[in-house]
Amino acid sequence: MIIGLQGYAGAGKSTVADYLATRHGFARRHIKHTLARMTDVLLEDIYPEAHKSDIYALTDGEHKREPLAALGGRSATEIQQFLGTEFGREFIHPDLWLDIWSAWAAGHERVVQESVRFANEAERCDVIWEIRRPGFEAVNGHVSESLPARADLYINNTGSVDDLHYAIEVALSELGA
Repeated sequence: MIIGLQGYAGAGKSTVADYLATRHGFARRHIKHTLARMTDVLLEDIYPEAHKSDIYALTDGEHKREPLAALGGRSATEIQQFLGTEFGREFIHPDLWLDIWSAWAAGHERVVQESVRFANEAERCDVIWEIRRPGFEAVNGHVSESLPARADLYINNTGSVDDLHYAIEVALSELGA
């Protein structure tokens, strides 16, 4: 079973994915895994003295949306969006990253895909959950900031983390999982 999560940045997708992994044994690997690794290598070459934790903060941590002079004023998020869409999906093949991720997912019985961004990604999921949180919308106008599919289930993240966990349990029980 593959549960795909969609929602805007900050809505709680990673929190849901983490809960599914730690509490219910779902395998979890972000579809952008390869893109993040590519961006890590770039940043490690730009900042050779930086510690791994500093590189992570730039690639996928608290500074991932901050413009970097060394990247022409672009953020690591923007670099990953470009690598993912313009380079991977448009220049090479629309399923490039999805095929890499799917090969990994095939080795697991229960998987959460924590950031469904395109219709072809949604098509490879058994069910789509949309995580909604008031005040969180698309970060920028990039095509990957869209919600590509009609969700099978909506989780409104409007309370505490415990409230979100409870909503996940309800959603799982509805799936019979």
